Amino acid sequence: MTSITAAFEKLSSIEPLDAGASPRKVQAFRAKAQKYLRLSQDIVTHLTGIITASGLDPDADDSESEPPPPPPNGKLTMAIKRIRQLEGSLTISPLTPQEFAGRLYETGKGSKQAEEQISFASLLRGYAPAASLDDWYDILDMQPADLNWHIQSVHTESIDDISQRLLEREKALAMIQGGTALRGLANSIITCIHAVRFAQEWKDLSTARGGKKKKVEYRKAAFKVRYPNVSVDDYESELKAFTNRHEKVVTARNTLFRIYSKFHIAVLLDPLWTPIASYDHGTIGRSPSFALTLDRFMHFSTPQDPYFQKNLTTFKQLIEIMFSEETVKYVDEFLDEFPF
Repeated sequence: MTSITAAFEKLSSIEPLDAGASPRKVQAFRAKAQKYLRLSQDIVTHLTGIITASGLDPDADDSESEPPPPPPNGKLTMAIKRIRQLEGSLTISPLTPQEFAGRLYETGKGSKQAEEQISFASLLRGYAPAASLDDWYDILDMQPADLNWHIQSVHTESIDDISQRLLEREKALAMIQGGTALRGLANSIITCIHAVRFAQEWKDLSTARGGKKKKVEYRKAAFKVRYPNVSVDDYESELKAFTNRHEKVVTARNTLFRIYSKFHIAVLLDPLWTPIASYDHGTIGRSPSFALTLDRFMHFSTPQDPYFQKNLTTFKQLIEIMFSEETVKYVDEFLDEFPF
């Protein structure tokens, strides 16, 4: 039975086919999936016959017996455990601005799995707005002028008293640290906007006339943009490596699009959801059980309208603090294009 359990765990790790997959990949995926499906049906048919031949009802439900426990190890077991851990988040109120600020400054200090769990819980809870922009400046321990970190640094050097200068320098460093977190959030928001749009455009290209050829041309052009100085001798091998990593990058962006399609703005308020898959190192930057956990998480809860409205108000307050008027307009256009 151990081998059957292992086989089920392996099957559970299969992810849906990328919407932009090539015809060859679609054909290979279909063949593999149909093979597994036939084997599964053969198992059901065989066991049903054995149970019937034993004088038992194969459809009977023995309510007094406990369902068999999941296998003691593996990604599937961990995914089930992680979802159970998140059940309590369904009844917790939205993150307060203070909780949001604390999370913003603490992100990245735990393990990948621990950070993902916090972000999954945040998606379920949503975000509560501040009463005003002034409240955000207080909560983030900033002043409107603090967004120009260099001004504080220049001012510090003009102070004659060394004790006061040390204190002002400490303030400047605190601003830079806080500003770094906000800049990280700002960069994350813009990155995610590009990634969501990329995922949609990549999907559109799949159904466009000559889409396959255009995708090949795109990969070559993107390779040149990323690595303009590759030698002629290394070009083919480096392009092949880039193409393999490109598939992971596309998958990561599609994953973001999938989460955004359900949770909308809440995704943009958490830098953890920024696609991490890189052309440089080829890793996806997620925990081993992330994919299985996400699959179950996406069916775990359906947000309602008040959830979206609170998140949207919070988001608009923050982008007004972080971005220029022109950038706010750019973000608003994205929200119009991808509404909840």
